Formats: sequence, C-alpha cells, structure tokens
Amino acid sequence: MFGSCASHLQAFSRDPHPDLGGRGVHGDNQQRYTEAFQLHRRCYRNAAHIHQSTPVELIVGFNFAINNNSASQTIPAGQTASYTLDVVPLGNDSVFPGNVTLSCATVGMPSLSSCTFTPAQVASGQGDTNVMLKVVTPAASASAKLTGTPHLLWYDLGLAVAGVLLTLGGVKKSRGRGKKAGGRLGILSALLGVLVACGGGSSGGSAGGGGVGAGHPGTTPGNYTITITGTVGSVTRTAEAVLTVK
Repeated sequence: MFGSCASHLQAFSRDPHPDLGGRGVHGDNQQRYTEAFQLHRRCYRNAAHIHQSTPVELIVGFNFAINNNSASQTIPAGQTASYTLDVVPLGNDSVFPGNVTLSCATVGMPSLSSCTFTPAQVASGQGDTNVMLKVVTPAASASAKLTGTPHLLWYDLGLAVAGVLLTLGGVKKSRGRGKKAGGRLGILSALLGVLVACGGGSSGGSAGGGGVGAGHPGTTPGNYTITITGTVGSVTRTAEAVLTVK
C-alpha cells in the first residue's frame, strides 16, 4: 500500500457552443461549452510512486439524451418496424434551447429502406418528448423477379411454335402437298422474326429500368443496427435501434 495519494484535474481543451447563442435555457447569458480534463492521481511511498491519468469530459451548459425504449424488432421485408424514443433535455426544469433535428445514419440502414420520425423534430422550448421512429422496408416487386429474362421467354415460345409448324410442314410434304408446306414455312419465318423482335425489345426495356422487368429486389434479409442522431446547435447525441429483416 502507498502512504499518500494526491489527485488533480488538468484542463486541455474547451469546445464552445456559440450556435446555442451563448444563452441558457432560461435566457441567461452564460456561455455554453464542453471542457475536457485529464484526471491525474499520484501515490507515494518512500521513494516509489505511481501515476495514473483518466480523461474526463465536463459539459458546462446544455446537454440532452436520446433513449430508445423499444426492444429489437423482427419483421419480414415489406413491413414497418416501430420504435419509441425519448428525447430529453438534461438538468432540472430543462427545455431545449433550439429545435432538435432527427435523422438515421445511412450506414447500418437496411437496403432500400427509409426512416421517419413523428414528430419530425422536437421544437425549441419543449421538454422531455416522446418520438415515434418508423423504419419502412420494401418487399421485392413481382416484376423484379423477371428482370433480364422476358426475352428468353419469347425465344422459348418461338422455338415451340417453330417445332409445331415444322412438324406439320413435314407431314403435309409427305402427302405431296409441297406448296402448302412451303406456305407454312413462310409464315413460320415471319412469326420467328416478330418473336425475335419482341424478345429484343423486352431485353432493352429491362436494361433501361422500364417496361417489362422493371422493379427492385426488396430489402435484403439480415440483422441491422440503426444509428439515430439528434442535433441541437452543435450538441449531437445518438441512440441505436436493432432490426432483423427475415
């Protein structure tokens, strides 16, 4: 055991918040800022001593928190997940000195999904406020499943028709009706030309994102951690919402 210990704080940075107007939540003129300290502790025993230091952040002025009061959600793609948030200013009788803007970080969001807040923001002068977060996940559209394949369906159909007509042509020719068989072969050629043209048109429409084959694959199944960000002035706080898409 060491005989005696001494502790002291050493300030090494200050981050003022001028965009809060230098005003307190009740209209006073105190400057709001965040100050970082290093807590030093030295203990001595005879000639030996130890030195420990720990960073400490002291927020002087306005502060707030975002709490997610909902458990993790599990939904199939195409459904909506809901979370209840509590956006609360910290301190006795505190209210927000400015509007609190809310957003979801792009990183961590499910693919093709979107998030909305109700209310869209917490207004200046409000106190503890409940906010509903909804995460909308789209299902795969039916046409998306055919993207890049409709022209193959046309070709398959064309080959089937060609097989039937060739068979008929062969039967008729064997009966000595070569002229009628030749006429059917001419019709066959015309039909194949139309089918190939339709198949090519379907392929082109799919590549352009319109017509047959347009759509999207829907939200990818998986586990997601969504980061919710609230900002008032230069003070930013975050919370997380966990979502599983089946």
